[in-house]
Amino acid sequence: MAENPSNREFASSVSLIVTGNDLNPSDVTAALRIEPDSSWRRGDAKRVGNDLHEWGGWKKHLSGQDENDPFTPELQVWVDLLKPRTTEIRSLQKVGCNFVLDCFISVSGAAMVELTPSFQQELASLGVDIHMTIWGGQNAG
Repeated sequence: MAENPSNREFASSVSLIVTGNDLNPSDVTAALRIEPDSSWRRGDAKRVGNDLHEWGGWKKHLSGQDENDPFTPELQVWVDLLKPRTTEIRSLQKVGCNFVLDCFISVSGAAMVELTPSFQQELASLGVDIHMTIWGGQNAG
């Protein structure tokens, strides 16, 4: 039985996560000129439990741009935001910061993600790692 695409549930997000042993979140904010949704220093208390953060971190989320396929446009938004900041990214990487575009996709049924060669080149030029978590199931999101 074929799935009706209009019944498909789809959720996705792409977040920028910057981590580093001695990361100072205000340095990342100043360099990127982007305000984080959350940030912490090594030794700060975690939000849940009694543990302390083992490294500093800085995280920014974007809301989906398109309800039917928010993933690809959101990834493009990040590329467009980060391209003019490549020098700043490289400078932060030289002092031990790690940059990741953290991608999450949850879909009931099948989904296709298309990354053209030119878009892959744009992504690669940023020097930012990409982590993808793909979750399939009946109740996506």
